[in-house]
Amino acid sequence: MSALYPIKARPLDYRHARSCARTFKKAMMSDRENPRGLWRALIVAFFIVAGISSALHTIDMRMQGADTAIRKSADSVHQRFFATSVYAAESAPYAATLLLQPRGAMRAEVGSTATVQLGFKNIGTRAWRSEGGAYISLYNRDYVTDKSIFAHTSWLNGEHAARVTPTYIAPGQIGFITFTVSIPVAVGIYRDTFQLAAEDTAWVSGGSFVLVVEAMQPAVVVKQKITEQQLTQPVIPTPQSTVQNVAMLCEPKLAPQAATIEDCTNQQEPNIRVGLYATAKPVALTNTKTYRIMGAQSGETLFTILANQESSVWFIPGANHYTIHTPGQTKTIAEPVRFESTDAQGIFTITTLEQRPAWNTKLNDNQFRGVLEFHHAAMTGKTWMINELPLDSYLKGLVETSNSGPMEYQKALLTAARTYVLWHYLNPSKHADEHFTVDATYDQVYRGYGAETRLPNVATAVAVTRGQVVAYDTHLVVTPYYTQSDGRTRGWTEVWGGSAKPWLVSVAVPEDLGKPLLGHGVGMSAQAAVAMAQDEGKDWKTILRYFYTGTAILPLYR
Repeated sequence: MSALYPIKARPLDYRHARSCARTFKKAMMSDRENPRGLWRALIVAFFIVAGISSALHTIDMRMQGADTAIRKSADSVHQRFFATSVYAAESAPYAATLLLQPRGAMRAEVGSTATVQLGFKNIGTRAWRSEGGAYISLYNRDYVTDKSIFAHTSWLNGEHAARVTPTYIAPGQIGFITFTVSIPVAVGIYRDTFQLAAEDTAWVSGGSFVLVVEAMQPAVVVKQKITEQQLTQPVIPTPQSTVQNVAMLCEPKLAPQAATIEDCTNQQEPNIRVGLYATAKPVALTNTKTYRIMGAQSGETLFTILANQESSVWFIPGANHYTIHTPGQTKTIAEPVRFESTDAQGIFTITTLEQRPAWNTKLNDNQFRGVLEFHHAAMTGKTWMINELPLDSYLKGLVETSNSGPMEYQKALLTAARTYVLWHYLNPSKHADEHFTVDATYDQVYRGYGAETRLPNVATAVAVTRGQVVAYDTHLVVTPYYTQSDGRTRGWTEVWGGSAKPWLVSVAVPEDLGKPLLGHGVGMSAQAAVAMAQDEGKDWKTILRYFYTGTAILPLYR
């Protein structure tokens, strides 16, 4: 998707253009000896120039198209309390959102094969076809070699994995790519990047996918004697698959800025990526458990660091590489750097981060669950520290409310917050250039593990409402909230214009009557929600349904 790399022009590419140039040179040298061949040389030159011009124009247009699609942002409003207009990416002829993919690294035996299925929603303006001109298919995008490390004999060629199915996918519908991969014969972790393409036309914006495979030794089968008791026990087959943890978020319907959540109660909780902060300085950190330092793109483990030992990383803009310092060792790599604890309970501390709340400067919110990633965003020139963790773990680290609010209010607020994050997860356009889902300041204020330990009631509210989201006509919807209204909420169009949203219309808020408006006024008033829970005894679902007209509270994952 990045325009920083050359676009592979098909079928006419730079290599063909160079070949044409060599042909022309030979013709000209021949003409020096045979002047009568001048006209022949001129004719050859004409067709060569036309061919090269066509190839370069095609490549340039594809690069411009990819660059434009990457740079487009869906959000133009940045207010403190959810004052964000949440739109899908601007329309493009060929654009996609990845909905179905293997979750995490696939594990398979060395030398074996595995099947991969991907699901992409067509969010562009043109239909996809599996045949004919501009058909949609999946290519390997390794610019070092033209053959994928996972290439299988069933592929169209070494870099061309498979075509989309079904034969016709209209905008808003889901297309699937199913292909077989060959697992390398050596034990290790392998990674390769793939991209949807409209044949001889353009790469599909947003249609990229990174396949990570852990090739393992075959399991050792130990033969045991079967006892008489075992012979009388029923045999229960164990499901086996070389492809593990495939998760699909629900198939979006064709409703503007909405995603259906029908039949989704068995889905897995997604991991989200939080942009903690951008920095031009080195970052140092430790973990309470042993942790690994890895290449974020290759998946290669570079160092294993013991608990409480410090390591650091720094991006050198001029050299365009990352320098990693560990106890006694230094290494330079060209890809983003990922830090993963070997224990799920491990807590990272960013020792170079000073993030102290004004009300108690003895505290420092520099501790985080999950994974940390140091990632330079080429599109914006910023280098970000990113925290990747399960969605509900993220919610427990929010400081959008205090610990003393009534529990029904806490449940309502955290459900609105969960819905907001899931919306951005399903529509990854706002921060796509910087490789994360939401930031830690303007989207929702996130302070990590320190906030989780200080706000146990918030953690309880997250646990009690796990997987619950706000839905309108079975569609996941945007759920803004703010501090306080002046006696009524505002409708979406009243504040931000655009198309009306039937769940975001003006309603009376008697609890806020006579008070000043604090915030944008769209959606839920936090102060009124507190009063409704504390003074009126209303439950969290009633509160949400009042502020988000005509909605229901439905489970998205368990």
